Amino acid sequence: MILGIDPKIDYAFKLLPGQEGTEALLIDVLNGVLQRPEGARVESVKILYPFNPKAAYDDKLSIVDVRARDQSGRLFNVEMRILGEPSFASRIIYYAARTFQQQLREGDDYEKLRPTISICFLNHVLFPDVADSNSVDHESAAGTRNGDARRNQADPLRRALGIGADVRLQHAHE
Repeated sequence: MILGIDPKIDYAFKLLPGQEGTEALLIDVLNGVLQRPEGARVESVKILYPFNPKAAYDDKLSIVDVRARDQSGRLFNVEMRILGEPSFASRIIYYAARTFQQQLREGDDYEKLRPTISICFLNHVLFPDVADSNSVDHESAAGTRNGDARRNQADPLRRALGIGADVRLQHAHE
């Protein structure tokens, strides 16, 4: 990366797939991780404001690394986390819940709600006891979901981030 900045650092990661002009990289990342069939793949994204606004003075302010909406209205929170922290799973649930909740306004029907999907790039395994997760082992460059081997298609992000064989990416199903 230019100037010797590690792209896995929070600020640098936010710039890679999280600003206008980088939509193609974000689309590649989302499709590579989600591995959706044709017709359900992400074709376009709008990068959204990453702040979860406070409704009251004493509300918790939260800021996601990258937030986007695709052509079907699905919402995505994408996070990079190098250091493990015991509360990270709770943090991601909170971010997803806030993103989900912000979709409706007074009078809106619940049918208007679209899925909110969180994708986390971690330097540790978040759910070690969950067999039904989608993880990518970079040593074999193969993804597995429910035991089915699939080719990992997140190569553009791995190249951009300089992720080597010692990194394991994992996320829970949406």
